[in-house]
Amino acid sequence: MNAFTVAKKLEKNVSDLYSDLARQTRVSSLRALITDLAVDHQTRYHTLNALTGSSACPTDDSQTLRNLAESLLKSLLAMPCGENREDLEASVRTILELESTTADFYLELKKLASSSAMKNLLQQLIDQEQYDCSMVEEFYEFVNAPNEFLADAEFSNREEFYQFGRQIG
Repeated sequence: MNAFTVAKKLEKNVSDLYSDLARQTRVSSLRALITDLAVDHQTRYHTLNALTGSSACPTDDSQTLRNLAESLLKSLLAMPCGENREDLEASVRTILELESTTADFYLELKKLASSSAMKNLLQQLIDQEQYDCSMVEEFYEFVNAPNEFLADAEFSNREEFYQFGRQIG
């Protein structure tokens, strides 16, 4: 098994797990975010699947990369996906951590690549992962906005407080 086979398996498993999580949650905004991430990972899986067996793939049998991929999958399996505000924030933080770790995984994989074409492909995958990270960060900032402001005396009710800093309607 080479590093790209590990990456392909990782993308497939992440896509499947994100799809399952999207079906489990009743929070529509979180479900939409997770569904988008599942589609992104499925696209990356198809990209890597097209390259499997290509002569451009290094045959490195990297235990470090396999261990990193396995720890990513374990983190995904343990990911909380509850329905209350605290669980929502924890879910988004966990997703952000997983996406950034996946980007790090591709950076390590890029170091193993020997051809410039493969390095370019991996750089595209890294850029996509970093875009996903920024998307999740923005979502987290939105979800966590009420916790960032302590001036709750300015608001007439709790609902108004939780809408502070957000564009509604």
